[in-house]
Amino acid sequence: MPAATAVDQTSYTLAPGATCQVNGLQVSLQAGTATVSEADDSLEVWLASAELPLKIRHRQPGDRLSLRNGHQKINRILIDQKIPQQQRDRLWLITTQQNTVLWLLDVKKSQLFNPQQTDKIHYRLIIKK
Repeated sequence: MPAATAVDQTSYTLAPGATCQVNGLQVSLQAGTATVSEADDSLEVWLASAELPLKIRHRQPGDRLSLRNGHQKINRILIDQKIPQQQRDRLWLITTQQNTVLWLLDVKKSQLFNPQQTDKIHYRLIIKK
């Protein structure tokens, strides 16, 4: 299995079929048919080739997570879940090349995806602890 390449110390690139170690978590992007064990956390995503490879990075001002009924600022999610300030800057996000946030790791997943779009391919983001 190919390894993800480090862009710099604060971000990583995750291509389909690749696996990356982030903060004690093993993050991988597999074809949608990949099997997931019950111990793993996963998110099904439909992505166009222009959205790949995915980026794993820390939050930036203005980041938003798409939800079924709109979107929510990452900062508001962290406040609502009472995550301490010193922990907030160490949290990781998984984003597309267009900086669309897919997952705030260990906190909340996006609910953005419409499988009906024909130009997109089905993938599964898998997190192993």
